Amino acid sequence: MNLAERLIHYIKNLAQEPPTATYLHRQPPLSLVWPSEGSLEFKNLTLRYRPDLLLVLRDISFSIHAGHKVGVVGRTDPVLFESTFRYNLDPLERHKEQELWQALEMSDLKSYVQAQEGGLDAVVLAKDMATDVLIQRAIRSDFADTIVMAIAHRISTIIDYDRILVMHDGQVAEYDTLQALLQDPYSIFSSLVNESGVLSR
Repeated sequence: MNLAERLIHYIKNLAQEPPTATYLHRQPPLSLVWPSEGSLEFKNLTLRYRPDLLLVLRDISFSIHAGHKVGVVGRTDPVLFESTFRYNLDPLERHKEQELWQALEMSDLKSYVQAQEGGLDAVVLAKDMATDVLIQRAIRSDFADTIVMAIAHRISTIIDYDRILVMHDGQVAEYDTLQALLQDPYSIFSSLVNESGVLSR
């Protein structure tokens, strides 16, 4: 077959690709295609929120082993939980409302969200201690074997994590186990723990 014959054959005999939206709805569940375990490695990561803003992360590098929990402390600009419950649970709008309620039920947050005016469409302002305890319990049970990176607003929420990542001026200042950082009285993390009084409680 020459080139012209092939083109005519392809035009007449090949089905057109489906639209993107149809493809997205036919993807297999993540549990079938997502790796069951793995590690993460950040190498020389630099980023900013917008092109016209200063860098918020500057050339950071660190690794996280499979299943480890890493608490991030230091000056941060968190964006998690700054919208509605619905958006935080399903930012790409791929799940039915029933699935969202089921996820909340699994993490013991369903009654809390139901009690908010607007339910799933209520704006999440800040986590109180009771909500924080529920979230930490869900992380420890439902995500026991997965990598978790948690930005710590309270030292007590990450006190039993595998590693602590201390950020300062957009760079990694310290990254080690809790025990190693606490043994160094001059570590930034050690001073944060002392200021919080979490170990004296």
